[in-house]
Amino acid sequence: LRMRFLATFWTCANMLIERFDNYSCQMQRSISDTLERFFGEIQSIKETQKLIIERLSEIEKKVNDSHHSASSQKSLLYSSMVKIKNDSQKIEEKSRMIAWIGIDEQANEEATRRFDHEILKEAIYTSGDDELKSEFDRGQITSRRYPVGKPRKPGARGRIIKITLPNQALRDSLLAHMRSGRQSLTQKYVHSFARRDYTEEELHLDRALRKEAGQLNAQAGKLLYIVRDFDIIKLKAPRDLPHRSVTPVNSHSSDFDRTSKTSNLSQRVTDSTRPL
Repeated sequence: LRMRFLATFWTCANMLIERFDNYSCQMQRSISDTLERFFGEIQSIKETQKLIIERLSEIEKKVNDSHHSASSQKSLLYSSMVKIKNDSQKIEEKSRMIAWIGIDEQANEEATRRFDHEILKEAIYTSGDDELKSEFDRGQITSRRYPVGKPRKPGARGRIIKITLPNQALRDSLLAHMRSGRQSLTQKYVHSFARRDYTEEELHLDRALRKEAGQLNAQAGKLLYIVRDFDIIKLKAPRDLPHRSVTPVNSHSSDFDRTSKTSNLSQRVTDSTRPL
């Protein structure tokens, strides 16, 4: 009986090991395929940019070789090449940046700067990423409010916090951690969120989607729809719309009472989906 039990036990154990091995292989293949597609897309973009610049360089050479080329054509070509190179630089810069939205400002600019430093430090130190901690301690991870030099009073919607990191890999690591949950210093900012820093074209799309989400929220009377990564998402648990106070002009007017309610709702819907 003992031998039979051991034989049965090892048979079951081998079956479990085999199933676990098959499952691990499937997961590994799935993750590998996803990463390959992701890096393939990035490589495709880089190759396309390189091809465009090479073709423009060839056109420039032909224009220079032609005796009939006009100076205006050369100027236009040069400006086009400069724009493409500048756009490439902007894309590279933004690939290392995070936009942190919905964090209120403090009593003054200096207090805001110190607070931003502390909440960034908390986000980094709770990430468990030693490289992030090391780069932060070396001063290689910085933050600033945007737009610069235009502080807003406490209670008003705070400016964006733009975080700059040394490379895209560290950006992705910190962004993933920030999206996983708020820390103690930012727990009260329930409408705050972090995303990658958008290009001008991406901002236009983001604004259009937020406008659509704002209209849906106005109809629902709740913060039911939000925009994340160019997609309108319906929340499982709707929240109250962010409240911004509206100063009354004439509290004795019944017409004002009706207008104030409409104004308040419009203001809250706009704040909940405002493009930044």
